[in-house]
Amino acid sequence: MLAAVQASLSFSAPASGLPSRVAAPATRAADPSMCGILATVNSKLSPEALRLQTLTLQRLIRHRGPDGSGINLIENNDGTCSAIAHERLSIVDPLSGNQPLYSKDRKLSLAINGEIYNHKELRAGINDESKFRTYSDCEPVVHLYEQIRHEVASKLDGDFAFVIVDEESGEVYAARDPIGVNSMYWGTGLDGATWFSSEAKALVKGGCINIEMFPPGNPNPVP
Repeated sequence: MLAAVQASLSFSAPASGLPSRVAAPATRAADPSMCGILATVNSKLSPEALRLQTLTLQRLIRHRGPDGSGINLIENNDGTCSAIAHERLSIVDPLSGNQPLYSKDRKLSLAINGEIYNHKELRAGINDESKFRTYSDCEPVVHLYEQIRHEVASKLDGDFAFVIVDEESGEVYAARDPIGVNSMYWGTGLDGATWFSSEAKALVKGGCINIEMFPPGNPNPVP
């Protein structure tokens, strides 16, 4: 049994779990940052209906991020749709760090709640400033994922919960920090979609079933 591990999920339709493992960060924020994330993956709703549903449910977590709201809607190759949304509390780069954050080609979308302490080192290691649109401590996560995929969570020193959606492949990657400082819940929609949210009430209001806390520190595959 690992002393501390990183719980993560990566899947395409049909879904399958894939964990990654990482030692706990050396430092912790005394008062963790609080933003709100909401994502619906592989929904059978129309793009217009999914956008309206997401915008409506975002209101339930808006108190977590009063400084800005964002949403990205993705039409998948299999005819389903995905939405990834964010409610922002500005801490680092308040002027340009709105989310979702994107890869340079905009095929990867990231919504994250947390603070990445080693973001300067990660940014330097990516070694391509042309990829960056902001000075957010969280933007290196999406570019690092583009480089090393499922190992990304193991490189992060911080408290975090996030979802990345790959528009090209349809893959989704979700992770929480090993201690579980920042909350994230997941569940199954009535149409079979997979949902993620910082607070369970958005999933309940959306009619999800099998709502659970996304597990931190779990070395086993997530079903």
